[in-house]
Amino acid sequence: MGHVFVKMHMSPNVITLLSLAFGLTSAYFFYIHKPLTGASFLIISGFLDLMDGVVARLEDKASKFGAAFDWIADKTVDGFILGSIGFAYGSPFIAISAITFSMLHTFIKPVVYAEIGFSERQKGKIDDPLEGIGFFGRPETHISIVFFSILERINPIFGLHLGIKLIVLFTFGSLLIRILYLLKKSGRIMNNQDKPYVIIVSELTLDGKLTLYRGASSKELMTLMDEEAYRYLHEVRAKVDAIMVGCETIRTDNPSLTVRYVKGKNPIRVIPCSTANVPLDANVLSKDAHTIIATTKRAPEEKIKKLTEMGIEVLVVGDYLVDFELLLKKLREKDIKSLMVEGGSSINWELCKLKAVNEVRIIHLPVIVGGENVPTLVGGEGFKTLNNILHLRLRAHFKRGYHLITEWEVV
Repeated sequence: MGHVFVKMHMSPNVITLLSLAFGLTSAYFFYIHKPLTGASFLIISGFLDLMDGVVARLEDKASKFGAAFDWIADKTVDGFILGSIGFAYGSPFIAISAITFSMLHTFIKPVVYAEIGFSERQKGKIDDPLEGIGFFGRPETHISIVFFSILERINPIFGLHLGIKLIVLFTFGSLLIRILYLLKKSGRIMNNQDKPYVIIVSELTLDGKLTLYRGASSKELMTLMDEEAYRYLHEVRAKVDAIMVGCETIRTDNPSLTVRYVKGKNPIRVIPCSTANVPLDANVLSKDAHTIIATTKRAPEEKIKKLTEMGIEVLVVGDYLVDFELLLKKLREKDIKSLMVEGGSSINWELCKLKAVNEVRIIHLPVIVGGENVPTLVGGEGFKTLNNILHLRLRAHFKRGYHLITEWEVV
């Protein structure tokens, strides 16, 4: 059908305008108690709302203005239709509740973008981290309106008088689910109060490598990242309470682990190291941010004393190897609610083995490195059986600069 509109030389914005006009007309007919006519105009409005996006893609005319105009038109139609049904078949309270809950159900998305740091898609579209969260959105609302409009004609008892109340109830329930999801993602509600919310973030080649060869610095591959990819990485850093990397990464890459490409606070730096073998001139021991060295009873007392004298906090969590389960518990006791992990592969494995990871975010590098012993995203001995492997679902995918970024949730 999109090709028909293209042949008629109708631009996506004109189609959006028509969708808005039919939607407002639908609201008028609902208000004057002509539900079947209102439902018919609503169906046409919804069809046009689908077509504007189809035409935009066919003609490669997608734009930020078009996306914003379409969004504003949708919310205007929803507000007028729900309000008109609420006033005509319910009460002022029902009308206001229907409009309020519907708008909040949508407007919570910008709150998510601001809180968690999600970014715009290419061509003006915005990645939707709430996709699949909640059970009663715009499509369900419109289908319900059409359904109860038909029932209104058959038996008014089960018509729009009942329908608008159920729409208010279901929209409110779906809104609560989205709010709880937002609170969880922002670190205010944790799946497990004994540990922080753990996010693994890494750049990764197409064949899953972290470096060019074993022992090489990851900074070599990171030179392939453009400024937008770096900005994304630092956006995540600015949102979390703490950041973790292994001591091998400290010795090889000597990172600062601070926020530089965006405005924001520096996270607490957490370095697991069984022998506290962190160079005393390492960048992570600077005064730019608080640093915690997580070590074991194997660590030399003299080294621990030197680190402590430098103002570094030392946690002894384990006898021979770092006990990551105990470490996470200690971090949570320090009010660290969210933890970003930038590797390396051994650290990632320790956390995956404990099933302590909540999210994985990948900055994809469009190169192939090859090699049998080159570190991958997750090292260690592996799960070895299907019953034990970690399952994830794709929550979001978008481009920052020239890089594909995927965000995954552990399920």
